[in-house]
Amino acid sequence: MTDVKHGAGQAAEDGLRLTQVMVSTPLRREAGSTHPGTFAMEYVIHMDTAGLDLAVIGDALQRFDPAAIADIDSRQQVLRVAAMMLDQELLAALDQAGHPVRAEQVERLPSVCCGGCSG
Repeated sequence: MTDVKHGAGQAAEDGLRLTQVMVSTPLRREAGSTHPGTFAMEYVIHMDTAGLDLAVIGDALQRFDPAAIADIDSRQQVLRVAAMMLDQELLAALDQAGHPVRAEQVERLPSVCCGGCSG
């Protein structure tokens, strides 16, 4: 459910000037709340980050999405991935890279995509 508010004194028929959007859906999902069979662009994987080889992980991710990138937040103990891939593909890529994880370790973040990269 999304509520749209118009600017003060601005009627909808006068060209609809959007000034505020209130979204009633949560902005973050709980860890493990992935939905198999759907694409996502940003993931946080909760795991021990010691010894992770980003080059190997990047190669495995890029087999599914050539534009995929990953980085490590060692303070939070998470691997961050930006890629257009299915949840199962992410799990498979990490397994191929030698870092298997369970689905409940994966947190899908809401997209912040503006559509400028590829529409």
